[in-house]
Amino acid sequence: MAATLAQVDAALYAALTALLTNVTTGPPDARPFALVARFVGDLTADSLQEACAQYPACLLRFDGETSDRDISTVSGDSEERGRAQWTVFVAVADPRSPDDVIVGASGVPGALTLAGQVLSACNALLTAGLWRWRRIRYVDTRPALVRPGSAYVVALRFEALRAVEQATTTQTSVLLTSIRGDVNLTGTADPPPDPFETFDADT
Repeated sequence: MAATLAQVDAALYAALTALLTNVTTGPPDARPFALVARFVGDLTADSLQEACAQYPACLLRFDGETSDRDISTVSGDSEERGRAQWTVFVAVADPRSPDDVIVGASGVPGALTLAGQVLSACNALLTAGLWRWRRIRYVDTRPALVRPGSAYVVALRFEALRAVEQATTTQTSVLLTSIRGDVNLTGTADPPPDPFETFDADT
């Protein structure tokens, strides 16, 4: 069965949740995020402040889906392949120098280290039902919001290809099952065919 948008979103969110800090053991390098949540709308200083009560934060946003039509010659039909994209915002709040904010160190990871953690969790993530057994794939990373001395956010985009849901219809076309060429019809006056020109083709 083809994967739905909700199923792909849930798979990404579950992968990111595995990076959430265990409050009883503290923030190890393998689970560095104090907050993992979904996000909607445009990323601004105000919307970031509303979404993030703790840092570092990891926010998942669905960005939409476009259709690539895959044409099939059988009955002239087609299949819509959806190209769905999500953005993961990695937010760091650190009043120290840019080196500390971007690179960080063991125990206090910077934005790029955190981005690497997200990549390790989501890139090539295997999700059942994607188009032709494709995996969720990484697209790009870019700075999304910079507030010197306050917050730094990078955005990582991922995409998933899937067969889009469609209405169930009754197939009314007639399949072409065979072709015969240069075949002499029994009981006619036609001369017998040249055996080197005769062909049979079954589909």
